[in-house]
Amino acid sequence: MTIDSTLLDRPFVSKFKGVLALSYATNFKKWQFDFTANYNGVSRLPNTSNNPVQYQRPSKSPAYTMLYAQITKRYKSWDFYIGSENLTNFTQKNPIISAENPFGKYFDTSMIWGPLTEG
Repeated sequence: MTIDSTLLDRPFVSKFKGVLALSYATNFKKWQFDFTANYNGVSRLPNTSNNPVQYQRPSKSPAYTMLYAQITKRYKSWDFYIGSENLTNFTQKNPIISAENPFGKYFDTSMIWGPLTEG
């Protein structure tokens, strides 16, 4: 995208993404095992260099991987499952700028680029 006559990558959009999904079911699908990996590459973040130092953020997000797993047991017409999300427990630290002052000039909730909750 073009900002002030400068061509820049779109903010919050990873150049590289990847998904791997694996699934295995036993005979008659009594048991099913699912695993998913989701890779999110580096993305450009909006410029915060004009903010005071404590309210500045990096110019790029880090790359990260999310892992998910689920086991399903089928019994007659019922499905029972257990699973987990975010098995790596990766979370974005300090996602809200100036969270301690929600009515202040630098308060900004728009800089969220990654997961906020652990698995």
